[in-house]
Amino acid sequence: MSEKTKTVNGGGRREAPLKIMSGFLELAFRIRDRQQIDSPNIGVMHGHPGLGKSYSSIYARNRLNGVLIEVFDSWRRRDFVLALLAELGVTAPKGTITELSDQAIMLLQDNPRRPLIVDEADKLVDHNIIELLRGIADRAKVPVLLVGEENLPAKLARFDRVHSRVGGWYAAPPCDLEDCRKLANLFLPGVEIADEMLAEVRR
Repeated sequence: MSEKTKTVNGGGRREAPLKIMSGFLELAFRIRDRQQIDSPNIGVMHGHPGLGKSYSSIYARNRLNGVLIEVFDSWRRRDFVLALLAELGVTAPKGTITELSDQAIMLLQDNPRRPLIVDEADKLVDHNIIELLRGIADRAKVPVLLVGEENLPAKLARFDRVHSRVGGWYAAPPCDLEDCRKLANLFLPGVEIADEMLAEVRR
């Protein structure tokens, strides 16, 4: 089965890896395979809504057996740690935020090449959770990938200890004609669509 179109989870569903997906995966590999464990271990993908950042996060999670968390606007520090533990397989966790964070760090350290992917990471900054994540990332030494909107780099620049741990930035690209052709072949297999019409659909 080719890389361009493959079955996911054996359910007959196919996917068409787009440039944004392969670019984000390349960033994930770069952060994961950094030369030294103490090198900056945070990668950031940023871009306007609707470009496919969340789908790219799912794609990278599946390819790298990552841990994926989508942050919600109502979350505070404890909510984030509980969600992280749930993704790590802990049911009914108890304790203070410090105790819960220590447990999450220990579990992450079990597989230090397994990336932690955080979608909607802007909300971590907005609700003062980003330093908690930075502390977990520093102690666990795992690759961390933050995914957010176009202003995420500017938000992170206000936090020197976080910003200094960023080892790679990736601006999410818009869908081009080649990507649009992949999607057309995925959703309308066997249907011939002229480049001019496809360009209008892409626009």
